[in-house]
Amino acid sequence: MNWPKLVVEYGQFAAWTAILFSIGTIIYIASRSKQSLLRKILNAAACLLAALIVYESYGFLRWAEAKVNPLKSVFRDENRLAPEFDFKLAADDSPLSLADYRGKVVVLNLWATWCPPCREEMPELKELQERYGKDGLVVITVSDEPKEQQAKFTAFAKMPFVKGRIDPETRAAGLYIQPDVARPVTHIIDRNGVLRETLIAGQSYQSFERSVKPYL
Repeated sequence: MNWPKLVVEYGQFAAWTAILFSIGTIIYIASRSKQSLLRKILNAAACLLAALIVYESYGFLRWAEAKVNPLKSVFRDENRLAPEFDFKLAADDSPLSLADYRGKVVVLNLWATWCPPCREEMPELKELQERYGKDGLVVITVSDEPKEQQAKFTAFAKMPFVKGRIDPETRAAGLYIQPDVARPVTHIIDRNGVLRETLIAGQSYQSFERSVKPYL
């Protein structure tokens, strides 16, 4: 299950619902006058719990402004033609774009050397490319770091997929997610250039395979 997508789609609604329900609970309890000592203790505990829920839900809403809202447009674009995405080959700065890979199933992975889950899933992407490359799949890894920084991840040089970079000042709208929002981010794009799924956070090989197989 794509939990980040559920959080993006329903998290803020759930947080507001929890806040309103908790405030309503506190008001209801406060309006009751005649209560036994045991009931008062239980009600006080319920009010404390409701106040905690309000606090945590409000914290989530503030966090969501920076971490959830930037992802809304990406998930909204699923099952539509993917926005164009231009990048350069890390090796020689040759210009490329998603359009160059039309007719293939594209696994577009945004990563960074400072991101442990990004580095950990590279062998999974390697296996995916080796197993399904003959069936028309291409893995494209893109970082917004300089190629000199990418080269410090020595195991990366041996990976058999397309290695690209993008200048963060000329980021492509739609598919580019800023590093302070999420890393890694993986977009699954079908042979017709339609964005089918976006995976946030590190993935297992099984997760990648499950996402691409319907489009091979």
